[in-house]
Amino acid sequence: MPCAWRGWVAASTAFSFGMSPGWPGNCLSAEKGQRQYHIGETEDEAIMIKMRQLTALIATFASLAGLSLAPAHAQTAIDVDAAVGVAIDSIARKPRNNQAPTVIVVDSGVPVLRTVLVSGRPAIIMSRAQARDEQRAWFISLHSVEPTPAGLQIIYGTPANGYSGSVVVDWNGSEWAVKSREESHSSSGARYFYGELYEGVVCRDGTEMAQRWTATLDFMELVRRRQPIPNNLPKTSGICPDREFPDVVTYRQMKQMRRR
Repeated sequence: MPCAWRGWVAASTAFSFGMSPGWPGNCLSAEKGQRQYHIGETEDEAIMIKMRQLTALIATFASLAGLSLAPAHAQTAIDVDAAVGVAIDSIARKPRNNQAPTVIVVDSGVPVLRTVLVSGRPAIIMSRAQARDEQRAWFISLHSVEPTPAGLQIIYGTPANGYSGSVVVDWNGSEWAVKSREESHSSSGARYFYGELYEGVVCRDGTEMAQRWTATLDFMELVRRRQPIPNNLPKTSGICPDREFPDVVTYRQMKQMRRR
């Protein structure tokens, strides 16, 4: 293998896997036999050692120049899972013993999540397409997970209650911790979200969206009759009142208004 190519492979390996880097020797002189090796050390091993040293030197130069090389803990899927879990834990309702796990619906572009713990329990992670297919209504929508100067920023929405916002978590040396949180409420924004997600979808009996629809109608009936609203509405029939979700109508109306 040519010396220059071995060096590139070594450097790439060091950066990718967080190997301890160091100072490289003269690769050209090594090929000419001018490099002095330790007893039992092969040429390839010597070059790998030197390339690891080079990576350390580059990291030092980057630090002096004010650049930032991502820490190893931020590069693994497990740690991204942990960071997202801390963020979601700060906004999700604490589940009762018999309550279903938290559902996280991820937008395209969000890093792949494997095991996110919310209140110590693994969350159910699905794509927007999966949520749409199952006609889910109660979930946390994860829009983006991006590094910022302040920390890892998680943009989210909880359409069931009309809230959306952002959570910034930061690594404090031993664990991820919430650094800041912003949240806002918009009922119309929630209807727009559901309408966009379920446009062209026919309501299916027994789904969460069907239950949400009938629960809303039950609530409106209680208001119309001026009856007291219980803290927890009884479970609804979940039978679709119609084919198209009312949120879709609202979504189309709002989209038309935005075009004017």
